[in-house]
Amino acid sequence: MDEGVAAVIAGGFGLVGAMVGGAAAAWGSKIGAEKTAAATRRQVEDQAHASHKQWLRQQRLEAVTSFMTAWDLNVTAFGRLAMVINNDNATSTELAEALRECRRSRREIEPTHHRVSLLYNTSEPTEGILRNLSEALSAARSCHKFWPESREDYQQAFARSFHRALLNYNSFARTSSTVLVAYDLSEMAPLAPGDQ
Repeated sequence: MDEGVAAVIAGGFGLVGAMVGGAAAAWGSKIGAEKTAAATRRQVEDQAHASHKQWLRQQRLEAVTSFMTAWDLNVTAFGRLAMVINNDNATSTELAEALRECRRSRREIEPTHHRVSLLYNTSEPTEGILRNLSEALSAARSCHKFWPESREDYQQAFARSFHRALLNYNSFARTSSTVLVAYDLSEMAPLAPGDQ
């Protein structure tokens, strides 16, 4: 075999080897780039998920805090109303003013209730509170309408309804502090039917 032919054959094998080596290097680079891209994408998704969870936790904390602040206004207003309906010398004007204040505070708690419901995907914890406050208001209005005849019955109905609202609120407050970590108020057990 001639040296020239041997050089051409060796050059051909060298060229094929370089091509195979280049293809293997390109294939290896592609796999490395895909793995790097997948790892980067996974890291970005994990960071976005963690960031969203933190944002949601903050929104829930603000919603619960707003609800609790509005609740405090209701406690003050309904406490004044209780003093008026239990005062034998209370005037219709005093009762009307106390009822107005309760309706105003009741309206202020509505949006916070809706925000809690939206952020926790349930209205269960706060729905009972609002229902009980409405029942207490109704009993107080009836107490005024039937002042002399059935006043004591309506005073007791008011006290029972407001007491149930307090029980529901205590359950909400106790659970919301725990659930802020768990993210879901739907895990909260509602009060038994006799307690509502």
